[in-house]
Amino acid sequence: GGRAGAAKRAAMAPKRPIQQMRGMTPKAMPQMPNLLHDGPPAKVSRLEDAAGDAPANPGFAEREVDASPGDTRPRLDAGVAFDPADMTLNVLPAHDGRVLRALSDGGLHFFLAGARASTGIAQGRYFFEVRVLEVLNPADLRRTSHAIQKPVVRVGVSAAKSPLFLGEAEDGICFDMDGYVASGKQRSLVARAFKRNQVVGLLVNLDQASPNANTISLFHDGQRACEPQPLPEACKGKPLFPHICFRHTSVQLNFGPSALAPLPFKCPMLQDAAKADVTLTPSSVPKDGKFTVVFPAAMPDHGGFDWLDTFLDEHPGFVELSDRKLVEWATASGLPKPAKHGPKHSNDKPEWMFGVPSLDALEMRKVVSAVAPLVPRQYVVMELKSNLIEAERAEMTRRFAPTLYRRIAEVVVGEPPEDFKQRVRAMVLKDKQARLDDEFKQRQVDLQRKRAIEQKQKEMVERRKALAAQMQAKKDEQEALLAQIGRGPDGAEGEPKDDPMEGTKDEADGAAKEEAPEEGKEEAKEEADAKMEDKKAKEPEKPKELEQDAAEAAGPRVSPGDVAFGGSDSTLNVLPTMGGRLLLGLTEGGLQHLLAGTRASVGLKSGRYMVEV
Repeated sequence: GGRAGAAKRAAMAPKRPIQQMRGMTPKAMPQMPNLLHDGPPAKVSRLEDAAGDAPANPGFAEREVDASPGDTRPRLDAGVAFDPADMTLNVLPAHDGRVLRALSDGGLHFFLAGARASTGIAQGRYFFEVRVLEVLNPADLRRTSHAIQKPVVRVGVSAAKSPLFLGEAEDGICFDMDGYVASGKQRSLVARAFKRNQVVGLLVNLDQASPNANTISLFHDGQRACEPQPLPEACKGKPLFPHICFRHTSVQLNFGPSALAPLPFKCPMLQDAAKADVTLTPSSVPKDGKFTVVFPAAMPDHGGFDWLDTFLDEHPGFVELSDRKLVEWATASGLPKPAKHGPKHSNDKPEWMFGVPSLDALEMRKVVSAVAPLVPRQYVVMELKSNLIEAERAEMTRRFAPTLYRRIAEVVVGEPPEDFKQRVRAMVLKDKQARLDDEFKQRQVDLQRKRAIEQKQKEMVERRKALAAQMQAKKDEQEALLAQIGRGPDGAEGEPKDDPMEGTKDEADGAAKEEAPEEGKEEAKEEADAKMEDKKAKEPEKPKELEQDAAEAAGPRVSPGDVAFGGSDSTLNVLPTMGGRLLLGLTEGGLQHLLAGTRASVGLKSGRYMVEV
């Protein structure tokens, strides 16, 4: 008996597997990971790996037929690529545009990334493919709303100059990763969701002789995933360009000529299109190879951004670099626009509060300002305060190399021209009219609400009167009945009784506040001076510069294109982009824990040269 006896019997009892002790069969017992050898379990993502999954055929009736083999028209020579002018600032193409990644530092992983190809389909029937390579799971996603946690992949087509956020404009249409087809305000569920590593094909049919003319179709691993979806009216009669929009993911694009997952019928890919069937967007690279970056000099909140709106309308190829644009980008990516902002808010330096620390601090401006010069575009650096300060202006201009950019200062001070005044007056009138319309609508809503409240109060008063009349009728009936049987009405109605419990009030005495003793000002000053002297004593002396200026160089020089990275001198997780000026490392599947290394193709034999990182 006792604890000793129980322990002895337990030690002599035959051992049973833990599955049987818990009432579980060995087959139903989950296999626990070995954290020592296998590492921690991977985070579960909504885009699960699709490798090995057999694509289910939903049984759609296929009306597409094989392409005619007798088409001998000249084919497309140039490769299908992405022009920087048709990409958002956070898109980084790698491997000649076959892989698209997005910047993720400073809160930029919350922003949608969009890219539109430079080759559009004007007629005929062609398709291209997309595959999700990795799904990112940043640590701060768990502290944000569900809307911006979700990975986003939208694959579709759009007209030239359409907004880069695919699916929100009428002149574009797309399928998203949840199986919805979207265009403008229309969104319908038409297919199954696609997964990571699954090849997604998009067929664009503009062949007027086909039964599926003016439609797009979605395919999963070569199998039709939905019925052909009609194009919006705004897309008909226009060249349609392949377009992708994504977030928290890296994607691979295949425009041909060979397919990763062939379709059930023969159809050429976009890279193998006939020249007569496609339209190419003009290159954004200037003829002399130099791009333009404009630094406006204007007084803050004195019409500078009105001038910028006019300038962008007249020069649509320029990209605005400003905090105002970043806030607009954030709201377009699904972040709610805060109703309140800080007391120092302005268009130049907005103080929005999104509830995400990395976004509230606007740390993404540092990332964008560092990466933007690496992606050649026409820029307008709208930093009004910094453009007026010599040191900050010199720092910003230094980022844009003079060999690639033509740096121009645009002074926006003084009496504006008459056309600008008229434009601003029209904008002010439009804003005033919109404000008055909103106020009128709000008054109408308040009036309807007031009328509804008055109607409810009137109905309530009538119900109370009817109830009081019913109670009085019952009372009169009871009194009449008592009078008939010879009893008075005493006691018939409940007499009011005194409440034996009466409320009491407590009086509270206020406590006197003690005044904190003031610190001596002279004592604090002496302590601060002593700390300053200690700090100066600890500062190391600046080393003397022994290097001298280089002499005038003679002879042929190394061209910028000779210095490159990649190939056998790089680890497998290195992705060089922007001509090797920017190196990315894969992060999916634990690769973020592995070192990435690469070596340049040019080495130094003698002399003195410098490299910057």
